[in-house]
Amino acid sequence: MRSYSLHSFITVFLISFLLLFTNEVFAENNKEKKEKARRAQKLKNFKASVNSKMNLDDYNFHQKIYVLNHDIEKVWSKYSSLKPQQSWKGPLAIYKQSYSKSEDVFYETSSENHPSLKLGNIYFIKLKLNNLLKIGVTFQLTKIDTSEKFIEMTYGLDNATHGRQRIYFLKDENRTMILHISNFKSGNKFRDKHLYPKFHEKFIDEFHNNIKQNFNL
Repeated sequence: MRSYSLHSFITVFLISFLLLFTNEVFAENNKEKKEKARRAQKLKNFKASVNSKMNLDDYNFHQKIYVLNHDIEKVWSKYSSLKPQQSWKGPLAIYKQSYSKSEDVFYETSSENHPSLKLGNIYFIKLKLNNLLKIGVTFQLTKIDTSEKFIEMTYGLDNATHGRQRIYFLKDENRTMILHISNFKSGNKFRDKHLYPKFHEKFIDEFHNNIKQNFNL
């Protein structure tokens, strides 16, 4: 009798555990589907926060220089040909999804034939501020200037921070200097002065380090 009761208890426990596990997996999958749908809507409705005709003199300014011991053509080729999941692979900034307006096609990290950075495409990146706080941001690749050697990324209008980033590539004998310039502004002066520069520099350091690692492959 005791053996039967123990067997019944174990059976009920296992069934309950399996049901709980299944429900958790279902809830997680459902959450991911809803998040993916929100991302897709955000990407498709993207509007740039600034344009080439705007004067950005009243925007905040941040710049940092990186140096690579490779010639400029090799560096330019590497930066302009990498896929977004290679450039933003975490752990702080992770590429999630992108959208091609010209093709009306969405891309994810697992998509076959995922293009490299492409002019006009819109990207969704998840930024990790700390273990509890993550935010999603959108930007559009608005310029890839092969002759002048610079790349421009423009923030989305629905981001908390508006503005753009430009990455310039400058020849320095057999090396390449990379000048990363950001113009940014939100509705919060404290955020712009004390928070944005600190986290932004961590994100761009990671971005350039991710690309630098590909030179050794």
